[in-house]
Amino acid sequence: MPLTAVVSSPLERTRETADPVAADHGLDVIVDPSFIEFDTGEWTGRMFADLAVNDLWRRFNAVRSLTRIPGGELMIEVQHRAVTRLLALRQQFPSGAVMIVSHGDVLRSLLMYALGIPIDFYQRLDPSPARISIVDIADDSARVLQVNGDTATLIAGQ
Repeated sequence: MPLTAVVSSPLERTRETADPVAADHGLDVIVDPSFIEFDTGEWTGRMFADLAVNDLWRRFNAVRSLTRIPGGELMIEVQHRAVTRLLALRQQFPSGAVMIVSHGDVLRSLLMYALGIPIDFYQRLDPSPARISIVDIADDSARVLQVNGDTATLIAGQ
């Protein structure tokens, strides 16, 4: 699939995907902190099993729009920063295909925005690692064309 730009979170694990794809297309990676992973604040490095006994953890998983991780972000803030940058990229590259390489929570928030799904329904959408989702953004609409596809889908769809 021809790409106009490849944009990546600055973290190494996303650059490991973005760099070879950009090279294959003769592009430089645009490193953008707007697509960095969800800041989990004081929960960074903690095991899910350890957090499971925490009432705030349970509330966070039930109502992400209103529950802030101590020292971290609200999920709605993650969505706001990612969507704001996504819409700016659409203006910057109005007729091209832009690949964004990011992280599960960030990608989920972008897909939820495009699908009109509230953040609190977070568990209803599960973008898988190393999969391709396609969103077509026009002046008057956003359409999700694919979630969790693979490269064979892209090649067959050309």
